[in-house]
Amino acid sequence: MTALQRTNFNYIVLVSSIFTMLLGGVVLCGWVFNIPSLTRINPGWNTMVPSTALCFMLSGLALLTSKKPPDGSVAIAHRIIVWLILLLAGARGIELVSGHKYGIEFLLSNLLEQFHNVGHMSPQTMIGFLIFGIGMLAIQRADSRKFQIIASIMASALLLIGLGGVIGYWLGLQYIFESLYLKTGLIWMAFHTAIGLSILGLGLLCLALHRSQSVATTVQHQAALIYRTTLLVLTVTAVTTGLTGISFSRRPPSNSPVWTLLTRWVRSAHTSTP
Repeated sequence: MTALQRTNFNYIVLVSSIFTMLLGGVVLCGWVFNIPSLTRINPGWNTMVPSTALCFMLSGLALLTSKKPPDGSVAIAHRIIVWLILLLAGARGIELVSGHKYGIEFLLSNLLEQFHNVGHMSPQTMIGFLIFGIGMLAIQRADSRKFQIIASIMASALLLIGLGGVIGYWLGLQYIFESLYLKTGLIWMAFHTAIGLSILGLGLLCLALHRSQSVATTVQHQAALIYRTTLLVLTVTAVTTGLTGISFSRRPPSNSPVWTLLTRWVRSAHTSTP
């Protein structure tokens, strides 16, 4: 990966994190200060519920903290944020299966009057945040090829969910889907929720590609360093062995003191032999 590609990936991840945090923050302000125009784009479309806005803020923060080194207090905070996202989305999933209320809307409705009857996170949104959380957990172990593939798959699935929601609004599918609300209780995601999930998917995909390429670059660099070191050691060993062999293969001159002493010692040994 070139330096320009790494810079582009980092820039996309940064923009995605900032956008989703701002999106969730603006919607939460709309709920707190009772400004309906901040909670929905079109009066006839669905609103983004507080739990979705909170998950967007946490997801943007998770993307932002994933750029830090994988140790220290920032890494611990990153893991806590990811598990909070999974907890909020998982609580909504339990609600859909069991029919009991465990989501944050249930808690907020007991605290603030303006949060009564705010609605619930749609199943598509819930699945999207679960996918994002799983992808972020896989990113933490991106040194493994298997987890790199899992993170890329999760990012692609999140992109499909978000873009599917955007296309659904363009085709007017939300009206068809909402007609089944009385029978199923399932609602269509808000338009800006679909946009936010698409941005999250793009950020997660760029983060997965960046991590996988960084790991590949590190492995290649280490392999090249080992190769060069081995070649250097072999070369030095070969040269040293060659020089040593040459020095021993040369016969010393006959007038060398060492050679004269060795010759006398050999002759005296033969002479003294019975």
